[in-house]
Amino acid sequence: MKINILTFQFAKNYGAILQAHALSSYIKNDLHEECEIIQYCPKHSDASWNLYYRGFELKVILRNIFVFFNIKYKREFAAKNQVMQKSMSELLPLTKEKYTRDTILKTPPIADAYICGSDQVWNFVKCFDDPTYFFDFTKSMKGVKRIGYAPSIADPWPKSRWEEFKGYLSNMDSISVREKSDVAVVEKLSGKPVTHVIDPVFLKTREYWNDFSQDMDIKEPYIFCYFLGTNDLAVKLVNKVKQLTGYKVVHLNLNARDRFNSDYNLRAVSPQQFVGLIKNAAYVCTNSFHCSAFSIIFRKPYFVAPKGFANARMESLQEMFGLNNRMFVHELIDCMTPEQMTVDYSKADERFVPYKEKSLQYLNNALYGETY
Repeated sequence: MKINILTFQFAKNYGAILQAHALSSYIKNDLHEECEIIQYCPKHSDASWNLYYRGFELKVILRNIFVFFNIKYKREFAAKNQVMQKSMSELLPLTKEKYTRDTILKTPPIADAYICGSDQVWNFVKCFDDPTYFFDFTKSMKGVKRIGYAPSIADPWPKSRWEEFKGYLSNMDSISVREKSDVAVVEKLSGKPVTHVIDPVFLKTREYWNDFSQDMDIKEPYIFCYFLGTNDLAVKLVNKVKQLTGYKVVHLNLNARDRFNSDYNLRAVSPQQFVGLIKNAAYVCTNSFHCSAFSIIFRKPYFVAPKGFANARMESLQEMFGLNNRMFVHELIDCMTPEQMTVDYSKADERFVPYKEKSLQYLNNALYGETY
């Protein structure tokens, strides 16, 4: 069987690359099927690779001015681009052909089955408002399977567009979602059963990721920090954990400034090193879904400084593993004690196994069973 995956393979983002690698690796090496990731590039998909931000807001202008005069940052940015491009070519089985919206409609890649997911491919609010991720380019194809594996909506679809999404979902033969909170609305709009499944990174074992990871030369205990945008809450959280532990701060920094005054301010880090930094950390502070996921895989005490949006995925992750609350708002940070810094993983395996079995059964049925 030839299987094509449609995801955010273009993003200079550790979670995006690692989930795409995990799903394609599972299909190729565990299911032993032919698999490629479609090099689909929607409009503005190059944003994460550009040194300067788009827009004319004052915050954007000031940031771009700061970057313009920061030679060190520009060198580090270019170095990271090089590292990530190399990693993507090595870790992802990409199609030779690159597709835009126009070209994928005219000459779509041919496969027996198409899988969209994981990542926020169905987030039409803050990501890409693009029906391609519902396989509308396959409408004329006969006998192919259109499967959603763990797509994330993250920001709820506006009710004013529900009729539109009904049409998109009608293209799908098998539907699953990554967040439990999205099951009800997707079932309502699609009229089909919707399965709550695990993110692809959990399809691979802890031993796999341990072998995959690469260690960095940091010998002392550290707090690993990785934030998709650093706000005041994140700064407060990191300072509190540092105060309570006395450990050094290792910051994988996505921003021009280092608001943590880190002991190690890292930028040009590979996905393998990213996993290694989590594996070897004493504590992890983040607002990233996949950083949280790998913290769970390696059973790390981790803390989430929630963003002002798209937090359902963090809550769903906690519930799946039966974890105590890892979302730290100002009040919880203020009263944090050393005793409250541990994560109770005692129920994690017991809670997780049924989810993984259900996810594997869903994928098996979607690929090899009858379509609806």
